[in-house]
Amino acid sequence: FIVQLDPNAVKDGAWDVAKSSIEHHGGAVVQTMPVSAMVARLDAAALTEVQSISGVMAVTPYHPALKLSPSIGRTPLIDPVKAVSDVYDLEIQIFAGENAQMVAKSITALGANVTAVYPDTIVAEIHRSKLAELAGLEPVKMVHENLPNLPHGEETTSVMQIGYLGGFAGGGLRPYHDAGVNGGGGGIGTHQTVMVLDSGFQLDAGD
Repeated sequence: FIVQLDPNAVKDGAWDVAKSSIEHHGGAVVQTMPVSAMVARLDAAALTEVQSISGVMAVTPYHPALKLSPSIGRTPLIDPVKAVSDVYDLEIQIFAGENAQMVAKSITALGANVTAVYPDTIVAEIHRSKLAELAGLEPVKMVHENLPNLPHGEETTSVMQIGYLGGFAGGGLRPYHDAGVNGGGGGIGTHQTVMVLDSGFQLDAGD
């Protein structure tokens, strides 16, 4: 459940009262949220008790849809096969204290292919039709798409040439060719060095 408290009441100790009450009735606070809210596991008794605490504005189920990043399946992918696939590569965050190996087994039972298991995150490939069931697993905290890491750099000509990002006191960035440095010598010489590229330069970077 999401337990929303009045920020003014929190200043008067309502947070500690709510947390103590939840734990006293066998529940647990598993995550804090802005502003003055918490995600808590509550049984029927704890739910009734928390709802009666002064300063608690609302107690609402932590709906599985709230765990799914809205960008899942919407980010363009460079792999043409994955770009049109209904199987998503996901990073599945779990709440602190959960057994990642046990959660991974539950995810596998949904038909997913688990590719990595970390203490707080599970990486898995799963069909889009199983997203609701995946998010409905109680130990799951949040689900994001596992996107490839691509090298990105500032792509403007001026930054690539002079090595500065953003403007400066002189009034913006001016690429070399605007100053006549274009390889033609500018009437001064026969050659000009416009830029030097090292082994880190990548022509097919993500941007």
